[in-house]
Amino acid sequence: MKKNKLIALAIIAFLFTAPFHYAYIAIEKDGGIVQALSMTLLIIGAIIAIVLFNSDSEEAHH
Repeated sequence: MKKNKLIALAIIAFLFTAPFHYAYIAIEKDGGIVQALSMTLLIIGAIIAIVLFNSDSEEAHH
C-alpha cells in the first residue's frame, strides 16, 4: 500500500477509537458543546481520510 493509504487508515482507526465515543455514544453525559466539537472532528477527519485514500488512484491512471 502507498503511504497516503496507510495514513488514511490510521486516521480512520483513530477516529473510531477516540472521538467517536463522545460524538455518538455519550449523548446524555456530556454537554452539547463537547458533542458538537467531537462530531466536527469526526466529520473533518473522515473527509481528510477519504481524500488521502483516494489521492493515489488518480496517480495510477497515467
